[in-house]
Amino acid sequence: MSKLIKIIPKTKKICVDIEIGNICNYSCSYCHPNSHSGSSWNNYNKLINFIDKVTEGKLATIILSGGEPTLYPRIDDILKHIKRDGIYLAITSNGSRSLRWWKERLEYFDKVIFSYHPEYVNMDDFYKKVEYISNKTSMEINVSMMHDKFDECYEAAKKLHEINNTDIVLKALKNKKTGKLYEYTHDQLKIMSKRMENKNKNKSVVIEHLYENGDSILKYIQEILSEDLNKYKGWKCWKGIDLIKIQATGKYYLASCDLKHSKYYGDINDNINLPTKPVICEYDYCFCVCDLMHIRKEK
Repeated sequence: MSKLIKIIPKTKKICVDIEIGNICNYSCSYCHPNSHSGSSWNNYNKLINFIDKVTEGKLATIILSGGEPTLYPRIDDILKHIKRDGIYLAITSNGSRSLRWWKERLEYFDKVIFSYHPEYVNMDDFYKKVEYISNKTSMEINVSMMHDKFDECYEAAKKLHEINNTDIVLKALKNKKTGKLYEYTHDQLKIMSKRMENKNKNKSVVIEHLYENGDSILKYIQEILSEDLNKYKGWKCWKGIDLIKIQATGKYYLASCDLKHSKYYGDINDNINLPTKPVICEYDYCFCVCDLMHIRKEK
């Protein structure tokens, strides 16, 4: 088979992935404790100043995550500011806010990503919100597939998939102590490798894979992970150019891999001096879905 030589994300925008805080109203057993330690929110003024400088004159995507980003004390201010600048805005939420809360703010979001957390979710309430929001804007549901509740989670995913305007992602979970996938069966991994795409829209390709012989194959994130294609050590990587990751503490990283290895690049209080050329990947694999979706790579 011809060698894979280039990864091209479908988006051409710089992505600023913002962990707006690490305060969350859930404490899921499989989430890293830092995601719900409840210790900090990003400073609003400093964060806005950083976003404005990084996105100036560029097409940009902003992703707000957490913790639970809807709990951010100045969430309305940041939504209004970002959309004033015409930026594509997405939010990743556990969906615990009331339907009324979402109705009052849906005009700001180009995409809403709900995470289905089986340890906390009320399915009837969750379903109603998904049903309403998915008819107003683009929507995706990440179903956390707990290995010891796999059947229950899969049934929930199939029920949510009955809603016409939603993409469902069956999210394989990693042991937060070892960093490795839980011991899923072969059949379970096969199930999770397939995207339960939107029934009423065209198939939305995530990443284009280019091969040495000129072939081009389109891949979903789940396919990349299940087929073990997320290994780019020694490749050129456009992290810090295609994507920046901001942590709740205000430190920013060129990608989630650097965050994992505590190699922060700067602070939102500092003068911005981002790279202009790709770097050589030094890690064994690329694990973050957001990084995989937005960062170019070339052998």
